Amino acid sequence: IFHLTTRMPCAYPVGMITPEAIIEFRQRQAWSQAKLAAELGVNQATVSRLENGHGVPDGPVQKLLERMMVEANMRRARAI
Repeated sequence: IFHLTTRMPCAYPVGMITPEAIIEFRQRQAWSQAKLAAELGVNQATVSRLENGHGVPDGPVQKLLERMMVEANMRRARAI
């Protein structure tokens, strides 16, 4: 696993969004990789790398993903 910006090897730190969590979030939203990329301000290849475990989100992307996931969970909880 490599950091997207530095390309240095790294493990998933505690609290890091995993590839599985990114895939699950995107699928629950019924979004393509291209749609998620547009929402995050990155390209589709970056989303593909994240979902395949070939990189970890950098700080700004990590924070945006976290916020998007929390908001989606809140909307889902209100709908129940």
